[in-house]
Amino acid sequence: MLTERAFAVTIHPMQRESAPVRQAAPAGVSDFPEGVSRGPDGVLCFSGVRLTELAERYGTPLLVLSEDVARAAALRFIDAFRRAFGPRASVSYAAKALALPAFFRALADLDLSFDVVSAGEAAAARFAGIAPERLRLHGNNKPDAELRMAAAGGVGQVVIDNPEELERWIAMPRPAEPPVLLRVAPGLSPDTHEYISTGGRGGKFGFDGPSGEALRGLLRAYAAGVRVAGLHAHLGSQIEDVSIYAASLSYLYDLRRHFHERTGVWLEELNIGGGPAYRYTEERALDAEAWAAEVARAEREAAAGQPPARIGIEPGRAIAAPAGLTVYTVGDAHRVPGFTPVVAVDGGMGDNIRPALYHARYGAARVEGEGPVEVCHIVGRYCESGDVLITNARLPRLRRGDRLAVFGTGAYTFPMSMRYNGVPRPAVVLVRGGEHACVCERETEEDLLRGQRLAPWQVP
Repeated sequence: MLTERAFAVTIHPMQRESAPVRQAAPAGVSDFPEGVSRGPDGVLCFSGVRLTELAERYGTPLLVLSEDVARAAALRFIDAFRRAFGPRASVSYAAKALALPAFFRALADLDLSFDVVSAGEAAAARFAGIAPERLRLHGNNKPDAELRMAAAGGVGQVVIDNPEELERWIAMPRPAEPPVLLRVAPGLSPDTHEYISTGGRGGKFGFDGPSGEALRGLLRAYAAGVRVAGLHAHLGSQIEDVSIYAASLSYLYDLRRHFHERTGVWLEELNIGGGPAYRYTEERALDAEAWAAEVARAEREAAAGQPPARIGIEPGRAIAAPAGLTVYTVGDAHRVPGFTPVVAVDGGMGDNIRPALYHARYGAARVEGEGPVEVCHIVGRYCESGDVLITNARLPRLRRGDRLAVFGTGAYTFPMSMRYNGVPRPAVVLVRGGEHACVCERETEEDLLRGQRLAPWQVP
C-alpha cells in the first residue's frame, strides 16, 4: 500500500497516460462470463434477463445475482469431489463471500454444508431454511455468546481457532456437544495477496502447526472430553496452484497420525479449506476437477497405513463471484488532454471496496452495446482519490446515462458494502431463467438515520 510519504515521490496510477496496467478485458469480446450474453439488440442479459430492464425497474447501482450460475458453480465442486472421494467428500459453501438469505436458499437443496463466521450469518442461513446441523461456525475471536449458541445446538459443527478459544469452549456448558475441528496453521503461504493469505505462521488464524501447538491443542481437547472430529487448514484465497493443497493435506494426515499414536483415535475429517482462484480478468481459475484429482493423488501418498478420512473443502468466492455482476449508470466524464479519460459511475467503493482495499481487478462492458473503444479509468462517486473501480479499461466511449456492467461482483461486495459519505447501500436482485426479483431493498436516507439520536442536552 502506498503511504503518504510514498505519494510524494510516486506518480498515482490515475496520473499516468494510458499506463500499461493489467486490467479489464476489452468490451465487446464474445467470451463474456457464464450466464452473460448480448441480445439481438445488443443489450446485455444475465440469466436471460435484460440488464436495462433491471436498471430501469430497480435503479442503479444494482447488484444482480444469478441463481443459475451459482448452482452450476457449486455443482462443479460437488460433482468433482464426489467422483474423487465418493461419500467421503464434504463440500461446504463459505458464506462470508455472500451471506444473503436468497443466496443461501438458491443453494439449499444441493449437497452442501454452510460455513458461517458469526451469529448474524447463521441467522441469515436459518432464515433461508438451512437446518442448524448443516452449519459450521468458523472464525477467530468468537464471542462467548456465539460459542454458547453453538454449544446449545445452533450449528452442527464448530471450528476452534486457537488455544484460548479452546479453553473457553472447554469451560462452558455444552448441552448439544457439537463436534469440533481444530484449525491449524501449517506454515504454508500461497502465492496470493497478503490480505487473503491465512495459512502462514504467526498470523491471526489457527493453532500453529510446526511448533507443536496444534498437537498439544488436540491432546488438550481430547483429554477434556471435547468431541474432536478432525482438523481444518484454510490457506487463503485466489489460490491458482493446486499443489499447495497437496502439501496441506499431507501435513494434516501427518498430524492425524501423531494424534493417533498418542490416543489410539483416528480423527474423522481433514478439511483443506477453500480459496480456489476465480478468473476476474487474467487470473488462472483453479478447475474443480484438477483440484479434486490433485487432492486425491496426494491422499494416496499421505494416507499410507491410515484409514481414509472424510475430505472437506469450502469454496466461497468461486461460487459467489461468477454469480454476480453490478450495473452502474455513467455520470460525468473528465477528459484532460494528455491524460487518460476519467469516467465516473454512480457507485464505487461503497458497494465494492475490493479495488481500493487490495487493487482487485474486474472486467466490464457497456450494457447497451459495443462501439469504438477508448481506454479510460472507471471511478466512483465517493470523495476519495482511491475510489477507482477499474484502471485502463478498454470500453466503448462512455457518455452520461450509459449503463456499465462490472462482472464477477457476487463475492465480497455486498457483505463489505458501507454507507460512507452518507450514501445508502444498493439493492440486490436475483435472476433465474428469465425471471427476476428484488431480494434486498435499496436503502434510503431514513435507513441511514435509524437508531441515531441526539444527546439529551442537545434537544431544545
